[in-house]
Amino acid sequence: MKAGWPHSPSTTMSLASLPRGSSVLVALALVAACQASPAADPGSVVAFSLEAELAAGQEAHFCRYVRMPDGPPDQRLFVRGGRHDLADGTHHYLLYRTRVTAWADGMDRVVPCDEHEAVMKSATSYVTGGQTPHEDADFPAAAALAFRPGEILLLQGHFVNASPRARTVRVDLALRTAASSAVEHEAGVLRYYNPFIFVPPRGKATAKMACTLKKDITLLSAAAHMHARGVAYRAYVDLPGAPPSEAPFYTTKDGLHPTFYAGFMALPAGSTIRYECDYENAAGERPVVQGLSAEADEMCMLSAFYYPAMAPEDEACEDMSGHGTGTATCLDTVACLEGCPVSERPDFSSGDPRVGACWQRCITSSCPAVTGALFPELACTAAKCAAECAAMGEPCRACVIERCAAELDACARTACAP
Repeated sequence: MKAGWPHSPSTTMSLASLPRGSSVLVALALVAACQASPAADPGSVVAFSLEAELAAGQEAHFCRYVRMPDGPPDQRLFVRGGRHDLADGTHHYLLYRTRVTAWADGMDRVVPCDEHEAVMKSATSYVTGGQTPHEDADFPAAAALAFRPGEILLLQGHFVNASPRARTVRVDLALRTAASSAVEHEAGVLRYYNPFIFVPPRGKATAKMACTLKKDITLLSAAAHMHARGVAYRAYVDLPGAPPSEAPFYTTKDGLHPTFYAGFMALPAGSTIRYECDYENAAGERPVVQGLSAEADEMCMLSAFYYPAMAPEDEACEDMSGHGTGTATCLDTVACLEGCPVSERPDFSSGDPRVGACWQRCITSSCPAVTGALFPELACTAAKCAAECAAMGEPCRACVIERCAAELDACARTACAP
């Protein structure tokens, strides 16, 4: 999933709240720093690097904690751009902010860490990443990302060794800093991750999602992320009170070699960003769903740099909607979900992106209007009927009818377009 410098992938999500004139640093790498955290002068370079060994045929994620340079506690460090170089076998990297506030010996150790490993529990929002082998770029318009002195970050890398021999993978990342007097706009990153994809065997499908901005922003860039079955991508902006846009502001075709949007676009609060991913599973003998594997699964993401920076919770798509591409009504979709194994149900509170294949099929089979009403009902069920709905059955239905009546009624009244 994946961001970059400014044209820009944790898949931090829950069903109610998803995610935990210049080019961009867009690659996927795993980076690390030494334990020492020296002070940095404005205009200096902060360098991170990592090497890892992959066995033949291995696909793996690795993580390592790194630190930004020290400095006066009341002065932030600004990053205006950077450069990366990725060795063959790197699928992507992401640089995350974390909840960790104290450095300890051994924290710079490289450890396995896909999205479900314990180390990822410390990660919050990502600030950059990418997937191209080489990039070197700066932010436009005196914009920069802000960090606390000595801030502890987490670098995650996703690697795939398709060769018949073991391979050393390496990523080098250099971040260029700027004096605070040169920064006019603090940049942020929109992180939109669609957890619902279902591509039938030997078939085609489209995954869709819509997200509404909470504040006025200026968009600087946008980047898509899909896997090998991604064949087309479109992103639209619907302005408040205006009809849905028919013309995308950003398109790309190749999931593995995306192009990027770069430019200034002022977007008022209440604007909706919609994006769509097209897939072809022509030779597949099984359905393909959303997941972490670059080989077996698919992703549908939009990452975008913008300013002025909002709070991390405002950058994620908490009100996600518009996922359905079928004809099932909201109540039909509820009935479909009731037939899914309980083990496939999302964890609404942990920020875990895992969603079972049955859930993904039910959601994508709904009509476009459904998820805007369905997700509030599901969130209410998780909050008020967790014990009763530990297993599906009459106790669960009775609890939802009693405690989530308003949300259930809104679901029942949601109509699909003829």
